[in-house]
Amino acid sequence: SPFTYVDVTFYRGQLQISPDAPDHEILTATSVTLCFTTQKNMVRGERVGQSTTGNQHFCPVRAAGRRFVHLRRYRTHHKHSSNDNTPLHNFFSASRRETRVSSNAISHALRMAASQQDPRYDTSKIYTRCLRTSGAMALILAQVDSNLIRLLGHWQSDAMLNYLKVEYLGVIHRYA
Repeated sequence: SPFTYVDVTFYRGQLQISPDAPDHEILTATSVTLCFTTQKNMVRGERVGQSTTGNQHFCPVRAAGRRFVHLRRYRTHHKHSSNDNTPLHNFFSASRRETRVSSNAISHALRMAASQQDPRYDTSKIYTRCLRTSGAMALILAQVDSNLIRLLGHWQSDAMLNYLKVEYLGVIHRYA
């Protein structure tokens, strides 16, 4: 299940920012947490947090803030309003229609970005699910302990190993 509007909590330092705070307070938060209300492992209520990178465009806190503010604007001011259960990946267009960002749209954006980096790159194998694999692999190659990777990925078992390519298994065992 996707994260929804009410699953998001913003902080400035240790202080929680009210969901009714002005936009600029939300958009300048220093960290954000997302609450897992449903998970495959049936553990509910766990929170994952992100801290600001300081980058205006590539910061998880600012990105969550922009999504939150966008949805909040449609809670009461428009005919097609959002509510507490509106997924964060939904957006409202100029026509006021609610639209969901699909995994196909994200895959398309990833392919476009890859082809701009190197037009010779075979982008047909790039999908949204590659992000999880790439993230776990980047952590393994950065010599992050596999137990920490399991914790970060909320894996209760060695399921993370299924996301990694066979040729890197030797690297995993070296750092496990």
